[in-house]
Amino acid sequence: MSHLFDPATPVTDLAPITAALRQLADPSALPALVDFVQLYHADIGGVPASEGGDAVDDRDLGDQQHLDAAMETAIDAIARMGGPDEQRVLDAIAEHPATPPAVATAARRARVGQQPDDAGDGGSAADASEMTFAMPPARLDMAAIEEAVAPHRAELLECLRGAPSRPAQLRIQFRYDNEGRVSHVSVMPRGFEACVAPRFEAIQLPPSGSAREIGTYILDTLH
Repeated sequence: MSHLFDPATPVTDLAPITAALRQLADPSALPALVDFVQLYHADIGGVPASEGGDAVDDRDLGDQQHLDAAMETAIDAIARMGGPDEQRVLDAIAEHPATPPAVATAARRARVGQQPDDAGDGGSAADASEMTFAMPPARLDMAAIEEAVAPHRAELLECLRGAPSRPAQLRIQFRYDNEGRVSHVSVMPRGFEACVAPRFEAIQLPPSGSAREIGTYILDTLH
């Protein structure tokens, strides 16, 4: 948790750190995750120079994307482990005018399906403590991926028709987003990629809590 606030931590490490904390699901990490998103959710653009003059922005676009991804994952973890107080924090982040769009969307998505009444609206503290977020899974498991791909199996196998040698399986790696859109498909053996990749990218996966996630699918070609 301390690495989230250490200036020596590379920005590229922040998303894996928040993803690890999300997977551990230890409630003791919740305060640190909340502090992290509150500290950085609006940390974009230039800042005034110490001696006056034009604002200075020392973060390039790539760094901002890594930071946004870390905050999206942290918000997902907060939504899963948090209670009413954390829900109000996510509301404030979602509505803050300087919150990057991707982060604001993640905060709003965390509220999908939540009951509108809480302890502050006349409900009891017990009612509020039992409130939960209706969230999609943090990431897709193999069963969810296989279920989505199954109707397209025959179409994918067509890519092996006429091949001089038929591999026992194709290993398909890909990227998907929270809406189930597939991109950046790579296929091993590489010779089948030109045919398989566009067909696999057309598959719609289920929604998840991952703005950017890597998935793997093994296509058994012998059964």
